[in-house]
Amino acid sequence: MLLALIGVAAFVTSAVLNSTAVSSSGVGNFFVVALFLASGSVVLKGQSEAVQYVTSLACGTSAYYILAYVFGFGPVNIQSGFAELWKYGLAYPMAILATALACRSRRRLVLAPAVLVFLGCVGLILDYRSFGVVCLVSAAGTLANSMSPKAAVRLVVVGALAACLAIVVPAMIAAGIFGDAVRERTLAQGNISGPMLLAGRTEPPLSLAAISERPVIGWGDAQQIGNNTVSRGAALAWSLGMQDPKAYLPFWIRNGGAISLHSVLFGSWVEGGVLAAALPIALLCLFATALVRARGRWGAVVMLVASSGIWNVIFSPWSGNLSVQLAGHAIVAAYACAPSKPRVQQRGGVGDFSVDGVAGEPGA
Repeated sequence: MLLALIGVAAFVTSAVLNSTAVSSSGVGNFFVVALFLASGSVVLKGQSEAVQYVTSLACGTSAYYILAYVFGFGPVNIQSGFAELWKYGLAYPMAILATALACRSRRRLVLAPAVLVFLGCVGLILDYRSFGVVCLVSAAGTLANSMSPKAAVRLVVVGALAACLAIVVPAMIAAGIFGDAVRERTLAQGNISGPMLLAGRTEPPLSLAAISERPVIGWGDAQQIGNNTVSRGAALAWSLGMQDPKAYLPFWIRNGGAISLHSVLFGSWVEGGVLAAALPIALLCLFATALVRARGRWGAVVMLVASSGIWNVIFSPWSGNLSVQLAGHAIVAAYACAPSKPRVQQRGGVGDFSVDGVAGEPGA
């Protein structure tokens, strides 16, 4: 919460120093993150309640997008068909709901990874590749964390599974198993950004060029980025294998000349400077730690929200209710990272200390 408030101050300070308008998106979303972290940390007691909160949020989000699609209101990009509705609205909320339900089963060690693999394949078939990869990685991590309590063993298992995914999934995409649309888009994007550089996103070189020019105080407003900076970004992109400016410049400079950085982390750093980047960086560290400690009953949910949280912080812009989602996911991840607490059990009227689960909750 403190880092979010520091970020708000950084946005305001950067705007004053650069004589620009204050980033309303940055300030507003950082305030929301601070508010929900503060309230959630007080109201939500334990990992089970935190998971219940994010599943309730997922239910509300899913209901909103379904109603918006049926009655024709809300975001325009969900109205083109089910694939767009899934990609821009339902994918992650439905994944959280399905994974949480699987974690309630006695067969969760098998069922939860199976659900994630299924959802990952659905994501690939519907041309939502980042979601598909997040689900498949979450499934691999869940399996690894359930196999051994030793971090070294889990690391080896995750590495082996990730290597298999890195070989098998691209081969399946190239073979057209997930459909011709996915195959053609993947091959086209490979031509744009080299060997799937930066997860297929094209905006990071522009962000890095802007950060390198004003790393401390930022630009105040990303729309102040000029042609010289864009040229430096293009030079960096060229050095990274992105050799066709016509393929990526439309993603950097949208209709009307609007600059798009498409990243919570890079966008915050560009507009508010290094202090504004502190919150996204802290979230990345928290989610990365949660990936290693995602065990117990809700391990698959923790793995999913942590994996998606890392992706969204690096490669997604502030949109929809992402600030609320990140705050809820951060609370779930924080409880996963918290040390286990001894819990007093009454046996025959005599207190007996034992350690169960995470943060004092019953274990798997």
